[in-house]
Amino acid sequence: MLICKICGKNIEEVGSTICVQDNVDYPVHIECAETFLQHCDHCNKFFKKEELKLTSLGNHYCPTCLDSLTVKCDVCGRNMENDVLKKIYGKSYCQRCFEGKYTFCVVCGKRILKDKAKNINGANYCNSCSKKIKKVENYSYKPSPIFFGEDSSRYFGIEVETEYKESNIYANEIIGNSNIFYAKHDGSLNNGIEFVSHPCTLDFWRNESKLNEFCNRAISLGFKSHNTSSCGLHVHITKSTVSRETFEKVLVFISNNWHNVVKFTRRKSDSINRWAENNLSRYSLQTKTTAEKMKLVKEYEGGSRYVAVNETSSTYEFRIFRGTLNYNTILACIEFCDAVIELCKSCTFAEVDKANFKTLMYFAGSEKYKEMQKFWVARNK
Repeated sequence: MLICKICGKNIEEVGSTICVQDNVDYPVHIECAETFLQHCDHCNKFFKKEELKLTSLGNHYCPTCLDSLTVKCDVCGRNMENDVLKKIYGKSYCQRCFEGKYTFCVVCGKRILKDKAKNINGANYCNSCSKKIKKVENYSYKPSPIFFGEDSSRYFGIEVETEYKESNIYANEIIGNSNIFYAKHDGSLNNGIEFVSHPCTLDFWRNESKLNEFCNRAISLGFKSHNTSSCGLHVHITKSTVSRETFEKVLVFISNNWHNVVKFTRRKSDSINRWAENNLSRYSLQTKTTAEKMKLVKEYEGGSRYVAVNETSSTYEFRIFRGTLNYNTILACIEFCDAVIELCKSCTFAEVDKANFKTLMYFAGSEKYKEMQKFWVARNK
């Protein structure tokens, strides 16, 4: 005859179960067990409630099942089911406690304490990688220029405005191992990045810059420049290589040929008037003689920087071009700037006043500025 461990009464053949006390199994009435004890959710034996432990999944396990089915976090003390604890310096962490204290460097993958991580634009870096990352600098950032290419009478720096997402991770991926570009914030862009280059010779841009790889990386990550409402491509030319007289002639050539200039730049009229207005638009040059034009440009002092050719302290900035991530188009725009400067440098004021795009293309020849030539042919199809 079986006696119930709880109530001391006889147990019939049916209606009994097992309770465990001091590692010994005892028979009990099911009703007594359900009233005074609690069953283990794995082995279904009954135990005193204080002997069962709650797991991370909400189950109550007896000591034996707890040891075989869970692991214990040394930080929060929870018994974890279906979890692998992370051992760090001899201490076990559940996932929640680990994520509360540690993170990983997005570059090298190294584990780092959260309070030691370098957080840049929402991404965590270890100290070593944070010093190497090419991050998005503020708009006023202007490092000392590094000149790329053999000694030249003229260097070209470009600003490639892009849109998709302003992120240090993306900036770092797009720039890659290149020492030519750095990234900046630009408030005129819609969640984008402005990539600014150090000055390079025309030959360096063509043959050594790996500009095509830079463009392809940006495109592959979803960045756009042409199909946006605000992106532009700006080309800077070292000011010391362009005389004031040549600059004055450039302004006249661009103003006289404004229709074709706009066509070449791919800008829409409202966009170019907002970001790169004709420097001489207010003077109605079509009614002026060559002598009057000469007088006007000699007295020209600029004003707003949102003009076709902006004069800065160290460069002349061609702001006229629509944004692009097409390698050949960027080269065509750089060649255009050089060709216009060379034409104006080589001709008298009267000759520049008569010059048009046909003059420019004839002067450029078929080989020296072949990207510009191909681009202009395509624009006229």
